[in-house]
Amino acid sequence: HGTPGSQNPRDHSGQPGWMDNRLWNSREFKTRMSSLWVKVADRYKTNIAVAGYDIMNEPESDYSGSKMQIYSNSILPVLTNMYAAIRSKDAQHLIFMMSNFMYTNMWNDIFSCPAPASKGWSNVVYEFHHYDRIVYGQQAGANDWFVSQKAIADDIVRTYARFREEKQAPVFIGEFMPVKMQNIDYFIRQFEANGIHWANWNFRHFGYDDTRWPWSSWGLD
Repeated sequence: HGTPGSQNPRDHSGQPGWMDNRLWNSREFKTRMSSLWVKVADRYKTNIAVAGYDIMNEPESDYSGSKMQIYSNSILPVLTNMYAAIRSKDAQHLIFMMSNFMYTNMWNDIFSCPAPASKGWSNVVYEFHHYDRIVYGQQAGANDWFVSQKAIADDIVRTYARFREEKQAPVFIGEFMPVKMQNIDYFIRQFEANGIHWANWNFRHFGYDDTRWPWSSWGLD
């Protein structure tokens, strides 16, 4: 819902003032988000069943500009504030931070993420998701997904192994799903051989594109 006197134009759905209430533009929402993380961290600070806190899933901003500009101007400040909120109550648990660098032609953009030590951060994990050219990238007429996706996996592993060393921070691939079991096996072997932590998406599904064949779509039952 728009606020009275909104200066922003209508959004894509035609609702006035929609962008005023997005996190990136709202001091109130940022304050509320910070307060929420303080409460969560205080509640779970001694809970050994909690591995850590994932601040935001796949963040993206309304602002125009390059992905790196959006990350630096919008996303990183929020991550920084949420880190401080969490650490005000919990100095022990991991904090997972995500960027907006999600696609193949942005893999090297991840090096815009600061080294945790340069920000005074501790126990920080950088998390990334990968679907580009994996779920959607089968070449027209190609039946052998492994040939094309093996190169993608190798690129991912090389990039994040380098990132981990340069930033001195662990890397967690929080989502990926290369569809075929041979590809999944190859990805996991490469991740584990190079110290890259992972979790695949997803552990259940209800059909993708065609609900008549729910067991034939991407995902693991």
